[in-house]
Amino acid sequence: INAEYMGHFLSVYFFSITNMEIPLKKQEAAGEMDVPSLSKADLAASVNRGRRLPLLALPIDFRCFLAVDVQKNSEELPDDSVLWKLWKDCEPISKKVLDTRIVNGIRDGTLLPSDFGAWTVSDIYYCAMGAEDYKISLEKAVKEHDDVQLQNFLEMKYTHYVKYAGDLKKKWRITDYKAIAPTNAIKTYSDFERSVVMQEDPIYILILMLPCEHLWSWIGESLDGFKKGNPYHNWISDNQSKGYLRIGQVLEMFKDRIDYSKALDIYKKAMEFEIQNFDFIED
Repeated sequence: INAEYMGHFLSVYFFSITNMEIPLKKQEAAGEMDVPSLSKADLAASVNRGRRLPLLALPIDFRCFLAVDVQKNSEELPDDSVLWKLWKDCEPISKKVLDTRIVNGIRDGTLLPSDFGAWTVSDIYYCAMGAEDYKISLEKAVKEHDDVQLQNFLEMKYTHYVKYAGDLKKKWRITDYKAIAPTNAIKTYSDFERSVVMQEDPIYILILMLPCEHLWSWIGESLDGFKKGNPYHNWISDNQSKGYLRIGQVLEMFKDRIDYSKALDIYKKAMEFEIQNFDFIED
């Protein structure tokens, strides 16, 4: 898009929102939470103090545009990028997933629907907890006056996780994820993520969530040739997103504040939990 036109659009857009009250709403995994409205006076004060405009005041597509300056050709991450180094260092672990109970059953189309359902419901618990983890990391970043682009990206991820978990709850007729009895693997995985989020720099939540986003996409691509006539063809197609590359770009932006040894330890543990999840051993 032409930068001049975008600049004009931004100036008109922000002029318009400073002359109206914008009710903000944040959804949480367990429901909706009202946020105080952002009035004209609030906006003016925010601009005068040089503070960030909350992304939730903007349309969803526009939020994504402003969230972070991600290169269009995001697949061209360098080989020494944090994302690819972590993936290569844990490649022996990732390959194990292709021999797990869930992946084998999806690939062959032999996974019992009851097992797929139970596994998916347990995953809803993980996704809802993940949304809360992003919210905690975002609140820490705001409190610590962290980089605005990181704050915006975390807010975007938070809203996406809330929507994804909400869509799953609706599809599977679940009103509250806290009523779910997750598998031991998912419960331990979620508890591990919460402990990291509470203790570490907000940037590490992206390391923490990367195995889920990257590994699932890799599984979907690996099973692409098995879609024809497969009852799980939708699951295979739906899990081929390249969204993890955007996380990779953000990690490169904040590479200097990442302790690679710590990142590898977190990533490796999360990857091992993913393997346990796909093995789906009923408790």
